[in-house]
Amino acid sequence: MSEPFLALQSLSKKFGEIPILNDVSFSVDKGETMVICGPSGCGKSTLLRCLNGLEPVTSGTLRLGEREIDLSSPKNRESARIGTGLVFQNFNLFPHMSVMDNLTLAPRRARGLRAGDARQEAETLLDLIGLRDRASAYPFELSGGQRQRVAIARALAMKPQLLMFDEPTSSLDPEKKEEVLSLIRELKRTQDVTMIVVTHEIGFGKDVGDWAMLLEDGDIVEHGSAKEFFTAPVSSRTQKFLKAVINA
Repeated sequence: MSEPFLALQSLSKKFGEIPILNDVSFSVDKGETMVICGPSGCGKSTLLRCLNGLEPVTSGTLRLGEREIDLSSPKNRESARIGTGLVFQNFNLFPHMSVMDNLTLAPRRARGLRAGDARQEAETLLDLIGLRDRASAYPFELSGGQRQRVAIARALAMKPQLLMFDEPTSSLDPEKKEEVLSLIRELKRTQDVTMIVVTHEIGFGKDVGDWAMLLEDGDIVEHGSAKEFFTAPVSSRTQKFLKAVINA
């Protein structure tokens, strides 16, 4: 039996003496999507930041493809950013740069692409997200949905093996929210990329998820196939959480 493409083992994280994540482990095969749900403050965003090497951890090992990364090592943690991309809740685009410059900066600096090659790749990504005509625009000239689509393209520009989304529609109105969700569905259908998605959008989670989990107080409450998780959860806590989200 082959090893899973992504395997997280025993990730623990503390802020001072306060535990945030407690021995979190899961695995995902290549091209699959893990959906993470949970109440505010349960550690969802921190988990993604740990996987992306943005947060120091107490302990934990990440295997991504052929690489095994000790996330507790500051030096090794930097390498977690190679091959991973994180799309934040609030876009985090560089406001003084055009869309094109936002998309080409990291590929030129981190991947060593020539300017022309980086621009060509960026144009392909702009076609993918439907914003080719906004290449010279600045973030303040875009709608919230357009900014988030550019943020997704910027993450894709680094050719990630693992693409993570931290509640990517939480700051958008319903119409713009659907723009972003449709794009992620399209990525799931057409791109060979493994994804982890933190979301409260239950219908969306059913659509894109292969696996799903409920995180609470830094612990995994329930973890299984997305179909069973969303339609027939075993844990009473998961049942209560999903009911609350659907009725919100």
